[in-house]
Amino acid sequence: MRRADAAVSAQVGAVLLVVITVSLSSVVGLFLFGLVKLPEPAPTLNCVGSRACDRWSSWSIQVEDVSKRLPMSQYRVIAEHPNGSKVMYDTDGDLKVDRPLVAGLDSLVVSGADVPHIAPVVFVDQDQDGRVGPADTFVVFGTYFALAGPLLDATRGYKPVERAPGGIPVDSQMLIVVCEDTLPGSAALPGDRVNVTLDKGGPFEVSREGVVSGSGYFTSMVSITGEWRPSQYMQTTFTVRRGELDEWSTTIPFKVRMHEHVSADQRARYDSATTPLRIGDVITLVHTASNSVVMRYTL
Repeated sequence: MRRADAAVSAQVGAVLLVVITVSLSSVVGLFLFGLVKLPEPAPTLNCVGSRACDRWSSWSIQVEDVSKRLPMSQYRVIAEHPNGSKVMYDTDGDLKVDRPLVAGLDSLVVSGADVPHIAPVVFVDQDQDGRVGPADTFVVFGTYFALAGPLLDATRGYKPVERAPGGIPVDSQMLIVVCEDTLPGSAALPGDRVNVTLDKGGPFEVSREGVVSGSGYFTSMVSITGEWRPSQYMQTTFTVRRGELDEWSTTIPFKVRMHEHVSADQRARYDSATTPLRIGDVITLVHTASNSVVMRYTL
């Protein structure tokens, strides 16, 4: 019986050795013939950061050199506080943070950084080749807000100014934003002329004119002063490409409300919602294929 068991064990062992040998040969063959590819090594990036001095952004992180120009779809951006928690931000203008700042780099691409954009961190693809390369730049907004409408109450965290009978209180700052996101159908393109007129059907009128920027936005600030009497209904007329064959126009009414005091607690809440990124936070760029950190920048 012992001899029989030994013979069986020897046969099983031989079969296992053959199976293992065949399996290893198959794997080696797959690699040799290119049917199975090893993960690509992570590229190396050299970046330089600086504090920005324009109206909205606070930091600029420029790519100086990269070992391999890979598509932006191969990268992910992560923003964290010093304690390791993810940076959260408001996406719908209700002053409540509702999304972590973790996103594919290709979803953060913009053509310019002269006005607030789609997220607190955006990526400017300077040569518009769809790849990460020298001169491409990460822009971190010191003041960020969701573009929830064409009229925003800048005094109260850039909340949307609701249509009449909603509106904005006296002694407030109102930001006008004209772009395809805030005025669907306008097809506002860089270089288009914009005219915005606010009136009540009489002699009182405020007008703002300008040109859509290279990144597709026209912005202007209006002070709602004591001349704007409470309970006064205003008609806002937006005109893009005035006098041209494809002129586009629409009107939005709103109401001027009584003065509303902004308390210290409210101010802190507004500031917190519009400044999700601050000094000490960390911006990380990850190469997803190799799961490697290729850039880490502390604000």
